[in-house]
Amino acid sequence: MYPVEVKKRAIEMLKSKSSVKDIVKELGVSETTVYRWKKELRKRRRIKRLSVEGKLKKAESEVAELKGKSNEPIRNSLLAMIERRKGNIAESKRLEEKVLEQEPDNLRTVYNLIEIAIAEGDIEREKQLLELKLKINPKDVKAMTKLASLIRKTEKGTGKTTREKELIEGALNLEPKNIILLNWLIDIAVQEGDEERQLQLLQREAETLKEILDENQNDEKTKKKLKGINERIRQLNKRQAIAFEEKVNENSADIKAIRELIYESNDALKVAEQIKEMYGEEQSVDRELILAELYYNLGLVDRARKSLKSFRDTLQDVSDIKRISQAIRLVQSGKTRRLDWEGMWFNILLQEQSKNRISQASTKDGEKGEEGEEK
Repeated sequence: MYPVEVKKRAIEMLKSKSSVKDIVKELGVSETTVYRWKKELRKRRRIKRLSVEGKLKKAESEVAELKGKSNEPIRNSLLAMIERRKGNIAESKRLEEKVLEQEPDNLRTVYNLIEIAIAEGDIEREKQLLELKLKINPKDVKAMTKLASLIRKTEKGTGKTTREKELIEGALNLEPKNIILLNWLIDIAVQEGDEERQLQLLQREAETLKEILDENQNDEKTKKKLKGINERIRQLNKRQAIAFEEKVNENSADIKAIRELIYESNDALKVAEQIKEMYGEEQSVDRELILAELYYNLGLVDRARKSLKSFRDTLQDVSDIKRISQAIRLVQSGKTRRLDWEGMWFNILLQEQSKNRISQASTKDGEKGEEGEEK
């Protein structure tokens, strides 16, 4: 007598057209045993065919010939199929549940019980069975989405989105370019009021749509979708920028707090990665430079102009090369050509800065000359 697992493996190999010789070699069972299992497999297929053809009595008599304890789950499964053909759903369900007790990882039985649960309208049992199905096969995307949709249906309005989100994120990991799954997660993020997560997912969807367009530039439907996604990204960026400004103003006395707020922010504030060193005594000056760069990167030119004006009004030291250079770089960027008056102002500062350098250089040269004469 061989373990049940060995027989199941042998049946799987027979179904995949493996030879008796290969099965004997891999599993270490006798040829006689494999031939017996092969014969049983043929009988099971014949019973299923008889059931489909409506020859139910003949099918039942064939099932009775499958004797032995190891064949009990198979007998129950085949009888359950016959009972379904008769219309005896309750008896079929009882037999399938018995098979599931004997073989908890039997996917065919789980599938059959799911179908029965759907027919009976038993959503809770369907959810339990889908969870079991995923335990047996964790990469079943169809089961993930079906279970997630049932959770959404039964828990709508409760605010419970954790399991639904977990399922769809798992499905998306398996199908990373699935637009439907991306939109599903975006909808969950909207429900949760998580704007940063919305932004991440929208940007990911935009990248996916761009890849689709790279393959087919005439896809007008995808172009329209991408346009809509980009508009949503733009609106979210604006809202986050305004909220960010309010946070910064609350912490205007502490440059370190401002920098922490920037680094804690997500995609909408990618400018944070570009700002490496913002230490100094003129804290309000630094703050306005941070805000100006933030707004330029978000395309909020009016707000950027306002921040730069504040920077200009607050700056005391026109020889502050580091800050002025940073501001000039912002003004001269391609996104800010309309700010000519600011460019002119910074050029004046540069001229003054150059004068100071020349003056300082002349003074040093004079001092060196005097030292030479003394020597």
